[in-house]
Amino acid sequence: MLTTDHELLDLITLAANAGMVGQHEEAIRQLEYVLQMSPNLAQAHFLLGSQYAATGRMDDAINATAIAVSCDQQLDIACFQLGLLLLSAGRMTEARLAWSPLDKLGSAAPLVLFKTGLLHMVNEELAIALDYLELGLTKPNDNQALLDEMRKIAAQIKLGLKEGQGSVNAASIWLASHAADKGLH
Repeated sequence: MLTTDHELLDLITLAANAGMVGQHEEAIRQLEYVLQMSPNLAQAHFLLGSQYAATGRMDDAINATAIAVSCDQQLDIACFQLGLLLLSAGRMTEARLAWSPLDKLGSAAPLVLFKTGLLHMVNEELAIALDYLELGLTKPNDNQALLDEMRKIAAQIKLGLKEGQGSVNAASIWLASHAADKGLH
């Protein structure tokens, strides 16, 4: 039985590593174990949500990520991910609400730029969406999975704008940028 914070953090790291190499079920098992020992670890809930999303368990992903945000409202990436998951589920009002705490970061923060771009995208304001996403991509950010996700969406918007507004919409951009993915990052 794990008893120290250090041991719990080691297991979270092992779970994250398992998830990075596609061993999502193993990561889920490890994270669920950690949360049995310490149910208020926001990072474990956040990673569990990411693993659920990677396996297509979107309702579980939304629930785990919402718990992460409730455990640590300063975990900004969890707040962003929750909004992204809700957006992917077509729950726009909830996505906007989930993203609202990010505004405290300031209008130039990458997460704020990304969420603003995505909100413009779903409003079919593609050129404005692209501007925000591209600006967000110029900001320092060490979350490679997030950057890759935003680059895919920006590329689909560019393609859509090149082909003309009438041939593309937010849904087609979202679907095309996720065609090879099971979940979100």
